[in-house]
Amino acid sequence: MVSWISVLLYVILLLSYTAAIGPIISKEFRANVATYKTKKSLRSPKCLPVAYRSIEIMHRFAVQIFGRIIIPIEALLSQFIVFCNFLLIRYWSEIDSTTRVLLGFLTVTFEILWMAFLQYGGLFHMHAKRTIKSWTLMHFNNQIEAKFMMRFRKSCRPLSVGTVGYYTITRVTVLRFLQGTLRKTFRALLTL
Repeated sequence: MVSWISVLLYVILLLSYTAAIGPIISKEFRANVATYKTKKSLRSPKCLPVAYRSIEIMHRFAVQIFGRIIIPIEALLSQFIVFCNFLLIRYWSEIDSTTRVLLGFLTVTFEILWMAFLQYGGLFHMHAKRTIKSWTLMHFNNQIEAKFMMRFRKSCRPLSVGTVGYYTITRVTVLRFLQGTLRKTFRALLTL
């Protein structure tokens, strides 16, 4: 069984990877940004497809490794949060104040950390979609380049965090996680 340290290491590596790739996707590959840190030739029809496909392949390998642990971590965290909420609400008068503070702190901490991770994953997906959409605003030298970039843009999928084809983190995922933990907490209380 994987230890908690290994899981934490995977999450930290995933966050650092998306933090490194995020500016490239959201600024350097986008066509309508005022300032760039890279050369203008990166956004040309000759260089952009090669660079984007390279990032896409690297991202696909990273998601194959890290995407598999996102679903179990979310399941464990949501069940732990529901358990802490249930204990706090159901046995409020029976547990001492130290335990109340500890359970409340753990609930709030895990929920905020996981929601921050989901929010960042949703922003990453949103920026990837905007980047691909921004390629329609590029200026081309001739009609062949414009046609090539149109076909290339249509062939690109937005990069996202999660398991490809099964679980993709978008902006709505944060709300679904929060709604799920609240719903599970109330259902656990209603079963009494």
